[in-house]
Amino acid sequence: MKNEIIVVLLAVMPLMKFTNFRTTMITQPEIIRKSLNDDWKFRKATKETWLPATVPGTVHTDLLALDSIGDPYYRLNEKDMQWIDKRDWEYQSEFMVSPDLVARKQISLKF
Repeated sequence: MKNEIIVVLLAVMPLMKFTNFRTTMITQPEIIRKSLNDDWKFRKATKETWLPATVPGTVHTDLLALDSIGDPYYRLNEKDMQWIDKRDWEYQSEFMVSPDLVARKQISLKF
């Protein structure tokens, strides 16, 4: 009986090694995370001047931070700010990537 158990173990052990080898060969690609919250700017689409922006945020909060609009929560100020969502706005930021990252087969940019 003891010899049969040893024979079974000896027969199964190479399979266990092979299975372990196969799972270690299949690896996930390295995930690189880079915060893109800094150095944003925005502008009205018809203007050339870029203004500093905060991301995450909205056009309203960026205009408020620049004192370009009054507090929308004060009295009836919100009524005077209906023009903001009727305009087109552009946001822009630049960031550097390494040549190694650019050379990858696939790059995903998630917001």
